[in-house]
Amino acid sequence: MSLFGARNAAELGMKAQSHGLNLISQNVANTNTTGYKQTESQFKTMLERSTVSQDYFGVRASDRQLITKQGQIKTTGDPLDLAINGQGFFQVQQSLQAEETTTTMYTRDGAFSRGRAPDGDMYLKDSDGNFVMGREAPPEGAAPDAPTPDSLKPLSLTAVETIDAKPTTEVRLQENIPNKPAGENLQTGVGVVGPEGKRQTLGLIWSQNPDTANGWNLEVAPKGGTTNSINGNNTSTLPVTFGGNGELQTVDGQNTTSFDTTVTWGNGSQSTINLDLAGSTQLGEERQRVAVDDNGNLAGDLQRLEFDSQGVLHGNYTNGEQRRLYEIPVTDFNNPRGLEPQSGTTWQYTARAGERQVLTPQGINSRTGFVPSAVERSNVELEDQFTRMITTQKAYSSVASAYQTADEMTQTATQLKS
Repeated sequence: MSLFGARNAAELGMKAQSHGLNLISQNVANTNTTGYKQTESQFKTMLERSTVSQDYFGVRASDRQLITKQGQIKTTGDPLDLAINGQGFFQVQQSLQAEETTTTMYTRDGAFSRGRAPDGDMYLKDSDGNFVMGREAPPEGAAPDAPTPDSLKPLSLTAVETIDAKPTTEVRLQENIPNKPAGENLQTGVGVVGPEGKRQTLGLIWSQNPDTANGWNLEVAPKGGTTNSINGNNTSTLPVTFGGNGELQTVDGQNTTSFDTTVTWGNGSQSTINLDLAGSTQLGEERQRVAVDDNGNLAGDLQRLEFDSQGVLHGNYTNGEQRRLYEIPVTDFNNPRGLEPQSGTTWQYTARAGERQVLTPQGINSRTGFVPSAVERSNVELEDQFTRMITTQKAYSSVASAYQTADEMTQTATQLKS
């Protein structure tokens, strides 16, 4: 190689090592950046130029981002934080309406928070201010389905700030009726929600039927109101029988556990309620309520938001209700290294990344999971970066010495000609 080639190769070497040091500095500076992925330089031989008599080789830096390397999971205690443990990315969007495909990006930064949009509504956002994409959570236990990337939408928190009152239409009551009640009647009752959205009491009065073994007459007595009918009949009382082992046998003369009743409340409004006594018993000498559940609820305001380990955002309300609000899926790619880095800790899709696949909590494989109230830290290892820094410094010094030597030899050769 000629002196020109030696000096040119050394110059390219200094540029490559300088670029490598720049990446090391960038990695060290982002050691504590949530969701950051380390970038490292790989050096490759390159043919810089070629003449008839000589080929001039040098070196160039080729960057590689360790996008698939898992960062440490750090517990934060913030109920809106969510970490991905495994493969995949959160899908985010720069604006509410995706006017161009370039607004959709992907991130591993799960430090989410409430953020206001230009329309004044509150949405779930990431730390860069992008809108987190998801969908309404399906009912618990629903069959899994596979949404497409284009079916996801920004998650409005304003839309779920309140829930309306829902009148009760079904009640499940499981309790033990003592076989030796203290007194002639046994009075119980359940709280329900009336059509006007306010709490009402549906009273129940149990009295033994002397003509039937283990038989009772159950009277429906709404507090401050009247009973219009039971199972379509103009009555407020129906027979209930238990077996010799205390198990519920018949309700209103039928081999069933439930009945329909229509009542008028004190304010004049009416409710038709299906009351299911499944699991009720007649045992011992004390009344015991085992379980009660109704499908109605009072109006409530959003009190707290939190993720679960399935990536579902739950809302807790002032009326005691908890609702499954939204589901955050994971988007994965055949070749994640084909994503193009953007500002912050986001990446943009390119064709080199291959096919996109959106995985819901039910469809996520064993290699991917969620950790609620946690974030993924940077995957930078400081010890490795300091080792690389020393190596890069020595390489730069060596190639600089080669450049200086080649330059001095060139000057010597020039002086000989003169």
